[in-house]
Amino acid sequence: MKATHFGLTGATVVMFMVLSPASALAFCLVCSCSVDVAPVAFGTINPLAGSATNTTGDVTVTCGPIGLPVGYDIQLSRGGSGTYAARTMTSGAHTLTYNLYKDGAHTEIWGDGGGGSAVVSNGFLIGLGATSKTDTIYARAPAAPTAWPGVYTDTITATIVW
Repeated sequence: MKATHFGLTGATVVMFMVLSPASALAFCLVCSCSVDVAPVAFGTINPLAGSATNTTGDVTVTCGPIGLPVGYDIQLSRGGSGTYAARTMTSGAHTLTYNLYKDGAHTEIWGDGGGGSAVVSNGFLIGLGATSKTDTIYARAPAAPTAWPGVYTDTITATIVW
């Protein structure tokens, strides 16, 4: 990759999961839950395109084998920027803005319920065998005509509240 201002920029968001203590799991007879995440990856962003780059990831919660209804909220942290207004990915001293949304129209920022963000609430009835629910993370990086070439990353913590 050429180190020019007009080169292509690779960008990714790395996501790690944290499973919080499970108070609602007391309703389960014999069950356990696990969480898996498919990271959000923007791939290569062309700064000359003049349009936003959209992509998705997802969070899957699996519980089983026997129990009663389980409800949960999924919260996403602010990441390295410390704000939901505009999360940022970094590559050395360079940054690119992006955000994570709970809807495909990119109108509700997915966060912890504070700072203008919303949480994703879901749940299911656990029956015999494992039951899974997947929630999609919608991501958007706005047009970045002044982006500098590099690999940009941010770390988001997902917390499951039972």
